[in-house]
Amino acid sequence: MFSVFRNKTDLPSNLEFEQIILELPEEQRSIDRDKTDLIIGVPQTEHNGYKVLDGIPRECTSVSILLGGKSLHILEALVKSGLPHQLRSICIGHCDYTPPGSSFNYEKAIEILSGTSFPLLEHLSLGIDELYCNRDGWAPSLLGDLTSLLESLHSVESLVIHGNFRLDRPILFKRLRNLEIITSDGEPLTSKTHDNLLTSGFSVLEDAWLSLGGSNISSYTFPDIFINAENLPHIKRLEIDGMYSCGQLKRFRESKLCNKSGIKVFSEELEENLNDSSC
Repeated sequence: MFSVFRNKTDLPSNLEFEQIILELPEEQRSIDRDKTDLIIGVPQTEHNGYKVLDGIPRECTSVSILLGGKSLHILEALVKSGLPHQLRSICIGHCDYTPPGSSFNYEKAIEILSGTSFPLLEHLSLGIDELYCNRDGWAPSLLGDLTSLLESLHSVESLVIHGNFRLDRPILFKRLRNLEIITSDGEPLTSKTHDNLLTSGFSVLEDAWLSLGGSNISSYTFPDIFINAENLPHIKRLEIDGMYSCGQLKRFRESKLCNKSGIKVFSEELEENLNDSSC
């Protein structure tokens, strides 16, 4: 059995995380062939090639916890271990194998992650509904306030957010190159969160998929800094959909962002709120 800890002062925290993992049923704890990706909540099959996890490998750089909202004790042990200092990828969410009746509220999980330093983290996925079997639809997640967590992640290059969340202020993403955001149907972001997201600093962002939802009750307006591409100097591909106020589609399609050379824009799913009194 391998251990991720190299000095005795770290040993108690190591053992706590490993013990909690080993208490899970074998079909809920897996490791990939390279012993770098620890997967909690997904059984081993011939298709995925996973093996039963019987110890935390020293070379582990990725953790996926797909147990829904019932993973708080695992996260609490994880952040007290030595793994946060070497992890390059974290995925928190659920999947086809998540126990029935599980909560998809991740607000407490986000709070736990927010108080931890992940100096090498390059990829973060939150609220993911991983598909391992054929099925219809997906289970939406509630993520809560992501402001502090995202502000603390200086090395993240790829960010995936599935579900509803809040941003209290714009974020400066220094290394982010790929962004995917899919909100839950029927539960749009607040206008404040929408605006804080689209006015964030994306100095090296190249590829973005923004499925922002909206409704006839709540519709968005594009911030000037966004449609003028002032905060997107290196964007190459943008796919965006959502419900916007009357006149916003024309404004977007005539904007510098939409007509910037070297960028592919997919906006066919953008909608205007026909109930807007200004239409």
